[in-house]
Parts: sequence; structure tokens; C-alpha cells
Amino acid sequence: MKIIFIIATLFLFNNLEEKHYNSTNNKELNQNSEYQLTEYDYKMILIEILNHKNLNQYFHNRQVKIYSEELNIKPEIKLLYRNKPVIITNKKDNSRSFKDYLKIKSFYINNQKINISFSYEIEGVDGNLALAKVNNKWKVVTDKISEI
Repeated sequence: MKIIFIIATLFLFNNLEEKHYNSTNNKELNQNSEYQLTEYDYKMILIEILNHKNLNQYFHNRQVKIYSEELNIKPEIKLLYRNKPVIITNKKDNSRSFKDYLKIKSFYINNQKINISFSYEIEGVDGNLALAKVNNKWKVVTDKISEI
């Protein structure tokens, strides 16, 4: 009788532990889905990057072009910078004109924070930006931009 009781207890605890594990995983999944970026988020992030005081000085009067294999941004996004359309692509081009693209080298999302590294060859600029979502708006919280 004791053996049946012990087996039943172990079975019960094993199922409870599994249910707790599954509910924890579901909470984590739901929490992560909260931070999935929308097309609007991408647009706001790009605007914040382009308007950043330590980077926008390098664009001068050029039409801004952005390249990234990492970002899931559709090239069809309608984005204006200084009243000119921003060109967005995820196709690499080895021509000389490709030097005037702002190349996003990495884009890492962790909760409501984003770390981005980029280069802008035509101006000899490399940098990293960290953005955070504050009051439903993306803001640059740290930057490290340098001429190489």
C-alpha cells in the first residue's frame, strides 16, 4: 500500500512540475512576443537613428540609403529623411556607389532594448547605438560613433 502511495505521489509531483515548466515557457513566449517589432517600430527606430545628433551630420545633403541583411525591413517602407525618400535594401552591391549606404552590421533585440552596430563608409564612420522604448517611443540611450 505504501508503494502505491509513493508511486502516486511521485507521479503527481512529476506532472505538477511539468505543468509549471510548460506554464513558465508559455509566459516567456508571451513575454517575448510582446517585444516583436512591427513595421511601425522599424520605421521609428530608423528615424531615430537618422536624426541622431552624432550621426546625421555625416549625411550632409545626400539621399540616405540603408543596407542590412539582418533587419527584417521591407524595402517598400515609405520613409522620408530631409524631404527625400530613404532607399532601403537587403541586397549587397559591390559597386563604388555602395559606399554611400549606411550599413547596419548587427541588430540585437533584448526585451525593449536594441543594440545596433553600423558603418558609413563614404564618411569613414563606425558606430554603435543602443535604443530603448520609453513611453512607446524609441530613443537612443547610448551611442559610440567614431571616424575611422
